[in-house]
Amino acid sequence: MDQEFLWKLRDDNKSALKELFDSFYTDLTRFALRLTADSMVAEEIVQDIFVYLWQNRHSIDIKSSVEAYLYRAVKNKCINFVRSKVHQQSRITGNEDDMQHLWVHPNHLESDELPALIGKAIKSLPAQTSLIFCFSRNAGLSYSEIAEKLNVSQKTVEYHISSALKSIKKFLVAHGYIFLLALLCWRY
Repeated sequence: MDQEFLWKLRDDNKSALKELFDSFYTDLTRFALRLTADSMVAEEIVQDIFVYLWQNRHSIDIKSSVEAYLYRAVKNKCINFVRSKVHQQSRITGNEDDMQHLWVHPNHLESDELPALIGKAIKSLPAQTSLIFCFSRNAGLSYSEIAEKLNVSQKTVEYHISSALKSIKKFLVAHGYIFLLALLCWRY
């Protein structure tokens, strides 16, 4: 099927490209959105991949399945987008250390291991810190709501959230992850 599709593309068959686009566009865009957190960028990346595929149809050599090729191409473009954003951020702040707080190692972008590892890191936190962090990230409570619920000051909640983020970051770095702090905003 894949080789047949590639032959059609090489024969300038636009309906083959349309069929491929219709089959994968939505899923690829969702995939890109998870990696970039920007719907317009995700759509642009996926569209660029299809444009590239069409423009290079005579010379492109796909060794895996077309689907695997498309997902890998989208992933690589998303990584380049994140790198560019990180570079911009570090230039704006003038602090290259910012890059360490923003970057995700490319091999870990699609890893199922990351959420499990974050969960393990949260379980290793002191009980109160873990509880406050989970109220914030999982239940979506504000700092003031958490403070009221636990009968502690808002400063105490801020301290525990900050402590949790530092501990989780240290835990992930020890396991080979250099990560986007924004990952901790994901719901576990």
